[in-house]
Amino acid sequence: MLLGICSHAQQAITDSLRLAKQQQLIKQLEVAVNKDSAIAVLQHMQATANADKETVMVTSIALGNIYTHKGRLDIALIELEKALVLARHKTRHLSLVYNNMGNAYNYLSNQDVAAQFYHKSVVATQQYADSKFPASYAYNNLATILSQQKQYDKALAYIEKGIAEARKKTISSFWPLY
Repeated sequence: MLLGICSHAQQAITDSLRLAKQQQLIKQLEVAVNKDSAIAVLQHMQATANADKETVMVTSIALGNIYTHKGRLDIALIELEKALVLARHKTRHLSLVYNNMGNAYNYLSNQDVAAQFYHKSVVATQQYADSKFPASYAYNNLATILSQQKQYDKALAYIEKGIAEARKKTISSFWPLY
């Protein structure tokens, strides 16, 4: 019996280390200079993930971010939608996915939809204690949209909320996001 428990614990540690290394690689690929190579590696990781939903989700988030920055917003939204389906079951990533979808819609100049996703990001951050993404970022994004729409009083209110949220958490408390 004890041997079975030890081997189960050893497997859990091995899985945790593998996941940590994978997440570190994904984050490095997301900020890589050669985005096309990063996309190829992430797509390969995603294709070989089998039933590992965590890997599929974080690679989809990373791919969504890369495609957003490349201006391929159609593909970015497909990847982020894929991540959203999985993030609903892994709530610590939900607010990040909502925020990134808001970013993509903002780049598409669809500010109303972007604002809806930023608002969902705030709600998810506040609703789920395990959220890795700070509400202050989503409040800042909402304020940016409102200022672009010349709704300065509302924008100022969201900036103040964002500052209040930022004071609650230090930046190091949520990095890395994956």
